[in-house]
Amino acid sequence: MSQSLSASFLTDDVSEVQRQHELQFERLCRGDQPAHVPTFASDVLGLPRDESRDVDAWLGEKLLHLRENIERYKDPVTWRPFALSLGRYDLHFASAVMGCPVFRNGDGPVWWTSLSKLGMRMEDFRSPDLDENAIFQEMLGILKFVVEATEGTVPVEIPYVSEPLVAAVDMFSEDFLACLAQEPELAGQVLDRISATILEMRHRFFEAVPGAPVYAHGFFSRMMPRGYTLLYGCTTQLISGDMYGQHIRCRDVDLFTCHARGGCIHLCGRHTQHIDAWRDMPEVKSLQLNDAANDDLEEYWSNLRPDQFVILVPSERMTAENALEVTGGRQLVINMTTEKRIPVQ
Repeated sequence: MSQSLSASFLTDDVSEVQRQHELQFERLCRGDQPAHVPTFASDVLGLPRDESRDVDAWLGEKLLHLRENIERYKDPVTWRPFALSLGRYDLHFASAVMGCPVFRNGDGPVWWTSLSKLGMRMEDFRSPDLDENAIFQEMLGILKFVVEATEGTVPVEIPYVSEPLVAAVDMFSEDFLACLAQEPELAGQVLDRISATILEMRHRFFEAVPGAPVYAHGFFSRMMPRGYTLLYGCTTQLISGDMYGQHIRCRDVDLFTCHARGGCIHLCGRHTQHIDAWRDMPEVKSLQLNDAANDDLEEYWSNLRPDQFVILVPSERMTAENALEVTGGRQLVINMTTEKRIPVQ
């Protein structure tokens, strides 16, 4: 193996610090409150969005960065995850696999065109053949390459395989939401096909590199222990609690139990109509809040089960100090850097 692609610098002391941080999250998932508030700072190195970039060169550059900054990953107070991400398409990977054109301007945001704008009707949508899908096969090959090159020692986030509701709105825009309200049977058929594709992609990614430290996209920007997963619940702010219960809940459970034993839901809008559902789902272990969702921290936190917790990305209106006043630090994780541990009150 080329020395530039070697991860031999990942020593036992680094791995032990990373593991100790992860144990704090595992305790919260069991309903066991740590004495201090876990804190983390996302520092994940992503795949370049420029598809012409040589993947070997990219991996060499990122491993060099990890090697030169190895002391950062030994911080016993703030968890800085030692990981790589294959999220080239941001939150539009599943939509791209299912036919949506994606484009970008350099390293700027990834944009996409919905299938509705291309003239596709929802009743005509069919699941793609992943064996013949160039986008999926490319990313599957990159995952295998990274795991093999690093000998399975570096955690890797797979591309974003989405949730059915996120993908459906990506693919058919507001037309899908109207369909969900007016033609629920057709909407259910579309969700079934999308869900089958998402689950198959997730299966294939994990089964391609058995035993490797593989995680969901965005995992190390939200933080959960190994064995759990992350779902993006952004689009749930657009539907009612009844719609979630009838059409989305069972499909979220399928994802939470696909190569995982539950996980976290990312929220960034107003989603409180779903609090009862998420509290009653044993698969939901945490709610990650940022942006507008932060305004509802107290309502989310006061409705948690003992084995659920909130992961907060502080904002101007909901600072870390505000969150500590509300929670006393119990059942709370904060995305922040601190030199001293924050005791739970």
